[in-house]
Amino acid sequence: MMSPVAVVISTALVLFAGHGLLRRLRFSCSSGPGWFGWSLLAGCTFLAALATLLSALSLAHPWGLTAGLLVAGFIFKRPHTSEVHGHWVDFGSAILVVGSVAWLAWSKPIWNPDALLRWGMHARWLVESNSLLPPAINSIEWAGSHPTYPPLLSAMGGLTIGLGGDPEVCLRLLSPIFLLALLGIVTGFCSRHCGRRNGVLLTLSLALTPCMSWLERTSRMGSEIETVGLGGAAFLADIPLALCLTAAAVLILEANLHPRERAQELCLGLACAAAVWCKQEGLPSILALLAVAAISLPQRRWLIRPSLIALAAFFLWRLVCWDMTVAEGENYLSVGGLGAIAGELERFPLILNGLSAEFGDVLRWGPLWFVTAVLIVTVLLGLVSNKITAWRPVICALLWISAGVGIAFAGFMATGWRDGNVELLMEVSLSRLLIHFAPCLTLALATALHLTSRNNLQVNNQ
Repeated sequence: MMSPVAVVISTALVLFAGHGLLRRLRFSCSSGPGWFGWSLLAGCTFLAALATLLSALSLAHPWGLTAGLLVAGFIFKRPHTSEVHGHWVDFGSAILVVGSVAWLAWSKPIWNPDALLRWGMHARWLVESNSLLPPAINSIEWAGSHPTYPPLLSAMGGLTIGLGGDPEVCLRLLSPIFLLALLGIVTGFCSRHCGRRNGVLLTLSLALTPCMSWLERTSRMGSEIETVGLGGAAFLADIPLALCLTAAAVLILEANLHPRERAQELCLGLACAAAVWCKQEGLPSILALLAVAAISLPQRRWLIRPSLIALAAFFLWRLVCWDMTVAEGENYLSVGGLGAIAGELERFPLILNGLSAEFGDVLRWGPLWFVTAVLIVTVLLGLVSNKITAWRPVICALLWISAGVGIAFAGFMATGWRDGNVELLMEVSLSRLLIHFAPCLTLALATALHLTSRNNLQVNNQ
């Protein structure tokens, strides 16, 4: 029973530090679930930064991280803030879904290989060596565990194990916490812009999507890979990265739907750093999100500093792990970079077929199909009666989804993984890559409904 207690304590510590940081930044939020999500995101960003700096000195002891989170929560705390603690009743259905995911993770564990050999292994390093990058693993036999993977999820896992959690249990129970934070941010945005009832429905559509919550599956390719678990029940960095990208998207949309606040730019910087520290795809994903926003929306200049923060976070981690051994033979990108894409054009139809099969799999994306259908109808009706410039935020959200698909496509074109076995790589990772931007569908529909109701109100007033 110590593992659930350790998960609760580590989560509370991160929330405490994140809560204080948001108050210091004078960040405003319209709902309690949203505040929960933002606090977890801010606290995890601070934890990742602290673990990165202390790992360079082999001082990242779990109790030291605990002390750092407590000190941060007390120092950052400031009484002047406008967070709202209500609307928890509307969030009850999402809590039940995530609770069910946590119960499944507890009683019916389905491990993804990367969860065991990558993120879980790194979390144990933190406990055993007081560092995410212990010198002892700087050898070729450890390279397959990818010691240079970003620190956020591993730091959270190491903190929980260090507080007494069993690695075989507590890491699985941590993952649903990130899903709950993601749903909190989504429900806060959707309820504010398209009503509480629609906000609940949109949040549920995301929570009940198998890829986002619980997906136990085997490969279509037979027994070549093991059965894996995806979504909120797996200790993988995909849901945390989806949380970071969704948070960034929400801030950008808010700034273009309402008067922009100074705190939004600062919190966008936090989301950018967190995305980079989540996963290797974090940097290109967050830069693509910012670039699309700069092209599609009128407010551009305020996106420059968050972009610089993302780059600074990337180079800080690379500086700390610059001498770590990389995995020989498991390079995910070919040496030629963009040139490799041109040299692998024969993969093009194979990847298109993989994407078509993925998008056609209702058992993976079921509820989001309903969201997509309603979104298409709403946008078409809106474009008939309004100028296209009024729908820029919705178009931007759709372009974010397209950018996510494009990043996955380019990655599969350029991969050198296992002698270019791109079909197997797609089988084990395509769903995970698409998860990163999938919540933008719900944001797009919420924004479309908001613009439709606002335009109808203006017409009635006239």
